[in-house]
Amino acid sequence: MTSPSIRQIAENVKVSASTVSLIMSGRADEMRISKETQKKVLDEARKLNYQPNVYARRLRRKGIENERKVIAVFCPDFFGEEVMGRFILAVNRCILEKDLLVEIVIKPFLYGNIGSVEGAFQSNLFNGIIIMGASESDAEYVAKLHVKTPIIYFNYADTTYSSVCLDDVKLAEMTAGLFASGGHRTIAILEPNNLYSKMTRKRIGYLQEYCADKGIEVLTYIGNEKAGDGQQTAGPASAAQDETPSDFFQRVTEEMLHLEKRPTGIFLMRSTRYWPFYLALQKYNIHVPEDMEVVGVTDFGYARHLQPALTVIDLPVEQMVESALQMMLTQLQGGIFDRMVIWSTPRLIVRETCGKQEARRECEERNL
Repeated sequence: MTSPSIRQIAENVKVSASTVSLIMSGRADEMRISKETQKKVLDEARKLNYQPNVYARRLRRKGIENERKVIAVFCPDFFGEEVMGRFILAVNRCILEKDLLVEIVIKPFLYGNIGSVEGAFQSNLFNGIIIMGASESDAEYVAKLHVKTPIIYFNYADTTYSSVCLDDVKLAEMTAGLFASGGHRTIAILEPNNLYSKMTRKRIGYLQEYCADKGIEVLTYIGNEKAGDGQQTAGPASAAQDETPSDFFQRVTEEMLHLEKRPTGIFLMRSTRYWPFYLALQKYNIHVPEDMEVVGVTDFGYARHLQPALTVIDLPVEQMVESALQMMLTQLQGGIFDRMVIWSTPRLIVRETCGKQEARRECEERNL
């Protein structure tokens, strides 16, 4: 449903659009508009649930570069405290260090159902929108809305709007090099949730390609705890419906033990899944890193304090946040919203889950 406009209010109250604009901008008394007319306009605005277009209003003012920008961050319901916490801290740090005139509003949505907050796109309450954790269906839905407000996707390469994304090619190159340096010939990719299907398939494809170049076979296990959109990635393990991460890791670990070529290296699509996987390994008396080396994606608060500490390919969240905010402000100030994509390079942090740490530091140093 389209949000009511100043012109619609003007037609209903039978005054000019400029009169309504002056009243809504708080300049009615200055322009000597009668109290009666002000009341009629404001009552009609409330009746229609009119929301002022902050973007258009600020564009009409002088000195837009000195106006505080209101930016909404749309985040899906499945994001945990580690992901959101690190993102918010990065936003706070960037705003304070760069002295940015930015106000952030968090707008949660159901993954795969971003249409549930369609009103937030159409209300013109925000100067810009950053969308985190979008699914393919979410991006397709937003594209059909033809939103005039500038939009930037965070870690999702959209074909319509701008985005700031992790360089998955570099991630695959780092990961393959790390496992090759450990002499691995078979590794497994594990992810309990069939989420981010497009991103997951692309990342797995790059990993398989770069590992194949180094003579490493890649097995893929993708669960279905919460189904994402698109075709589920196939793998040796048959996914069970509504399977918890702990159940997934128990099942997959047992299956891997019976393989003729048992994986000696594990790549976790999300580092926060390390602990339930580690518990599953303990149950079957598999030791890390002696029997199996483990690498996860993204560093998090306690990864370095685990025993053994987790080796990670870290997303440069702080750099990505700064890039997204600076891109948004540049677009707003210039009034040019052409699609842009910024690729951010991940960083390898070698810890105890990869053995022979001193020998592996060369991989880390090459990728700084």
